[in-house]
Amino acid sequence: MTNPLLARFIPEARELLDSSSTSLLALEKTPDDATAVNEVFRAVHTLKGSSGLFDAPALTKLIHVAEDLLGAVRAEKLALNPDIVDDLFAALDQVGEWIGHMEETEVLPSDADKVSGKLSRLLRAHLMVEGEAAAPETTEVAVDHASRDAWLALFDDEARAVARGALGKGQAVTLIRYTPAENSFFCGSDPLNLILNTPRLIAVDYAPLHPPKPLADYEPYQCNMVFTALAGETEDEVAQHLRYEMEHVTLCVLRAEFFGATAPAPPVSAPRHIVLAGTIIANQRRALFSAEYAPERISAAASAVARLAASMRRLDWAAAAIAAATEANAHATTAPVL
Repeated sequence: MTNPLLARFIPEARELLDSSSTSLLALEKTPDDATAVNEVFRAVHTLKGSSGLFDAPALTKLIHVAEDLLGAVRAEKLALNPDIVDDLFAALDQVGEWIGHMEETEVLPSDADKVSGKLSRLLRAHLMVEGEAAAPETTEVAVDHASRDAWLALFDDEARAVARGALGKGQAVTLIRYTPAENSFFCGSDPLNLILNTPRLIAVDYAPLHPPKPLADYEPYQCNMVFTALAGETEDEVAQHLRYEMEHVTLCVLRAEFFGATAPAPPVSAPRHIVLAGTIIANQRRALFSAEYAPERISAAASAVARLAASMRRLDWAAAAIAAATEANAHATTAPVL
């Protein structure tokens, strides 16, 4: 196998599928077992997040629909029954077959989209029967003018001009403030990948939530970030994308007058996601350069860069990051990753 990220994903995916099957078997006997529901939901949620690193949209879509169905059961909006369990088994069995195919060929079979669509419709049917809407329930939170203006001030003239232009054409623009939970990595979430894949993303700003700690106290697996973003989408569409993180999200529907007077068109610059990627990589290099060798720091930095690269569909960069980390840890030096 030429893709080291995929080589790591395959056994992890099988372990998550085994865990899901065990929990579903328990639910066949005891449908109201909340612990089993939580376990299968977490396993499927983690599998969905990991699968998003690869060019396998049919697989990710099917897992996503299964997660939606389990989320409704978990929220007690939908009563579990044998038909739902059977259809979940069928979906996860199909995912298992695709995992085997990817292990051999590194891609999904040619009929994956067709099969995914058929199984996804079966799962969605249970939600529709119960009247479960696809859009998440959101609690409207009023954003005060000072906070809104401070968040908008984080964006440069180019981003603001794009947002203003979209509003001028009658399109929706939504301001997003996302503060992930500190333990988000351990819950199967990937905040950076999630925000970068926001529909019709215009711009993203990110900053530490708390002042950086001394390197001796640095916890590489604790999320200490806050993201502010502009998206050329409706509030409902953005909420749908962020539905499993909404307790950590504030949304604000924007109007043209929020941007003040019209500014002249700014010069064309590098795409915003490229600038963000460069900043993240530079920060990782700076942290490693100023610290003594520590394998956990090397692995954490490589994982962050690999996930960033995969979200940009640059699996060659992701593979290079993992290979550099492997070499660095093999020789107990930071040189290969710098």
